[in-house]
Amino acid sequence: MNLNKSQLLQQKTDMGLVEFTYKQAKMSFIASWICATVVLIYLYYFEATPFFHIYIWYTFFLVVTLSRTILVNHFLKQELSQTQTHIELWKNLFTLGAFLSGISWGLVGTPFLLPQDGLQQAPMMVILAGVCAGSVPSFSPIRHAALAFIIPAIVPLIVSFVLTQSSIYLFLVLTFTAFLFYLIMISIRTHQIIKTSFQLQFENESLVNHLSDAKNRLELANSRLKQDATHDPLTQVANRTLFEATFEKAIQKAAEQHTILALLYLDLDGFKDVNDTHGHDAGDQLLLVIVARLSKVLRNTDFLSRLGGDELAIIVENIENVQAIADVAERVREVVSTPVMLKEAEVNIHVSIGIAIYPTDGRDSNTLLRVADRAMYYVKDHGGNNYHFNVQLEKQLT
Repeated sequence: MNLNKSQLLQQKTDMGLVEFTYKQAKMSFIASWICATVVLIYLYYFEATPFFHIYIWYTFFLVVTLSRTILVNHFLKQELSQTQTHIELWKNLFTLGAFLSGISWGLVGTPFLLPQDGLQQAPMMVILAGVCAGSVPSFSPIRHAALAFIIPAIVPLIVSFVLTQSSIYLFLVLTFTAFLFYLIMISIRTHQIIKTSFQLQFENESLVNHLSDAKNRLELANSRLKQDATHDPLTQVANRTLFEATFEKAIQKAAEQHTILALLYLDLDGFKDVNDTHGHDAGDQLLLVIVARLSKVLRNTDFLSRLGGDELAIIVENIENVQAIADVAERVREVVSTPVMLKEAEVNIHVSIGIAIYPTDGRDSNTLLRVADRAMYYVKDHGGNNYHFNVQLEKQLT
């Protein structure tokens, strides 16, 4: 079932309140047990109440407290997904446990346990009032849980005072009635405060997550824009813009380190025929295959780019000698010349490679590009499927 934003916030808030209540419940159980034990010792010491009544009451209290402890332990061991599925059940079970615990404390205020002597009653009333007041912060996160404890814990004492029909007890009736309504108001207010704090917490988390998602989407969009601005949309290798910037840096680096740099300018022979015969989709597929092959045979330091159409360029840095450049060019020629299967048809294509070398053929990018372009066209004019160095360098080689 799909939940809107407000429903999801309400669900998370309910879950947070229930988890908060169950996690702190054990401390309230211990405090309640200590108070019950004090009552037990007090009644036993003054012998103001039949021991059998004390035994029945304390046993009932322990059974309720033990059952609630087992419930809390079971909840805390559950997976989060399981507790979320039955959130209303967990709330109702805790409220039921609070009600039974309230009944056990309510017995303290009845003739079943309450001593007849007014002085002996005073400590009992103080303990009962303290237990009820202490239940407010512990039980209020779950709606009605605090009320389920407070009302059955205090009302029997008020009723006992009413039945006594004494002026002093009438004053106590008014006092504990006011105390009861005060605790009810405090528990409702406490629940609202805790609930609001959880809502603000989850709203802040949602806002942070939203801002984080927005930041990630923005970074992704910027990355895509940068990718689109510097890379060829078909082959995903560098485009002319990135090539020019990289080529300038490579020349500057070669000048500083006094190393040799080569530019291989590639043009696919017969690419236009493939487009005309098999269609532009086939031509795009051919380019993808060629680029993938070149990426495998080039070094990690070599820089491959697509300048446009079927024109590619390779920057080769840190070259030891001219023969190393020739080896690279020969590998490129071989992988391009390997037949490619397109739409169940075998396509044979070749490449014309023009080579310019820094610093022999020039010391700036424009000069080296012109030299490589001229050398590439020289190969094309002489049948293609080959590579060619600048004429000046060829004279040096011969």
